[in-house]
Amino acid sequence: MSEQRRAARQVQCVMAARKINQMLGLRSDSDRIEDIRVAAIGAVAEARAVMMALVSRGILTATEREDFLDAGYKSILDQVSNAAGKIFVEEGGSG
Repeated sequence: MSEQRRAARQVQCVMAARKINQMLGLRSDSDRIEDIRVAAIGAVAEARAVMMALVSRGILTATEREDFLDAGYKSILDQVSNAAGKIFVEEGGSG
């Protein structure tokens, strides 16, 4: 994966989150947490559906699915550990 492309996607994600925040306006913390919870559950359900489809079609084995899940979790941890602060600094935040 290209580091530049990943960084560009991260910046787009931060920009989208900021735009959503602006559109929602002032809301209580509990409302915001509920929105995050609903979005996260939806994303997890869609990811599970894709994995289930890949396994059921024989595109991935159950073992390969586990390998990809391991790699995905490691990738997220690496991204947060190494690059998350850079995004906020580049975007003018406090990172």
